[in-house]
Amino acid sequence: MKRAFSVLLVGGLAAFAPAASAESQSVELAPLVSVHARLVFRLVKTDLRDENLFIATDGAASGNFPSSFVFNPWVAETVSRQGSTRQTATLKAALGAGHVGVQTSCTIPTTTGWSGRYEITWYGRGDRSNDFVVTLQIAPSAKPPLCPPEVKDLIEAIEQYANDVLGIAVRPELH
Repeated sequence: MKRAFSVLLVGGLAAFAPAASAESQSVELAPLVSVHARLVFRLVKTDLRDENLFIATDGAASGNFPSSFVFNPWVAETVSRQGSTRQTATLKAALGAGHVGVQTSCTIPTTTGWSGRYEITWYGRGDRSNDFVVTLQIAPSAKPPLCPPEVKDLIEAIEQYANDVLGIAVRPELH
């Protein structure tokens, strides 16, 4: 069973929902991966970033990226674009190499001031899917289980796709 998702415009912002009735204006997309990230960067100031990203199997991508910096209120940028065949193939290869279909929730210790979490949902063939959460914790307080190296590679591949296709760079340094 192929899941269909719709891109709906709500107040000028793109929203994703299961495909609705024929009465609504929507585009059916086969989902590949969706990500919700809530990231905090603390060094001299606090930088808050949310990321709501959806990527379809054909490379269509849409994201909503609210952020807030010290002395600045929340602002959001919403972008929808089509990735190239090459970009989409590169992402799919990275998802396969990272075993996205069998990953489980884990923690990545960071030393760069980043903390937060990635909630990742991957959609496979038929009704296969996998949900897992990656927590970024400032070392040395990171709690097990620690993520295998391929999870860091998965996040970096997804963020690279968002940067290349949507022009949005959330991209925390995962060291």
